[in-house]
Amino acid sequence: MMTEKEELKKDLSELDRVRCELIMANYRYEEALEKFDKKYGDGLGQKAIRILRNRFLLKKLILPPEALEDVTAELYDSLKDKSF
Repeated sequence: MMTEKEELKKDLSELDRVRCELIMANYRYEEALEKFDKKYGDGLGQKAIRILRNRFLLKKLILPPEALEDVTAELYDSLKDKSF
């Protein structure tokens, strides 16, 4: 039984570590959106996220450089049309 308790403690510790990482990631995400909006205009951070999600989320977790180039070009054209 002692081994099971120690294993549970280890697993709980790992779960808590990941939970803390998620909290920090969410904080950094909100901060990045705010910074993006300040630089390019209100709501454009969410638009950029939608483009990223729509085109790549189901394919890969991290964009390869060529995919990031495509998304950048698409978003830039969209911003240019609105004369940012």
